Amino acid sequence: MKKYLFVLMLLTAGSYLCAQPYGLAVGLRMGGDVGLSVKGFNSSGLGIEGIAQGYRDGLWLTCLAEKHVSALDVRSLYWYYGAGGHLGIFDEDYDRRWYDDDDDYFAFGIDGILGVEYVVREIPFTLSLDWKPAFTFSPWQENWDFRNDYAISVRFRLK
Repeated sequence: MKKYLFVLMLLTAGSYLCAQPYGLAVGLRMGGDVGLSVKGFNSSGLGIEGIAQGYRDGLWLTCLAEKHVSALDVRSLYWYYGAGGHLGIFDEDYDRRWYDDDDDYFAFGIDGILGVEYVVREIPFTLSLDWKPAFTFSPWQENWDFRNDYAISVRFRLK
């Protein structure tokens, strides 16, 4: 009997560590660029985050897969890490209005993310702080670009 109770406790603890913190949340991501953030969880507990940001008179879309785990034995506090990619259309001459060739440029890249998130249980909000490094490649450039992006996100939980 003790063996079964021990196995049951392990399974319960494991599901708690991998449990999804909430269903779906929408809000703002405020860092180097301000944007809209939508985060949800699939049935296996994997977090999926979509970010839409304005960048150099264009639009930058990012999609990330994130793993959440309990942090510091604090209820509602989670570490998360993950990876994904981004696509963007922007104006390279956005800061030189006197020399704007009116051409839009396409770029794509890979992103990582590492952060901490607190799910406020009393009200339907989440707060997170993250670091999102990104490598960007563009057909019109001969090299790639690296960005370190730090941000604070505030999201309203819908589910």
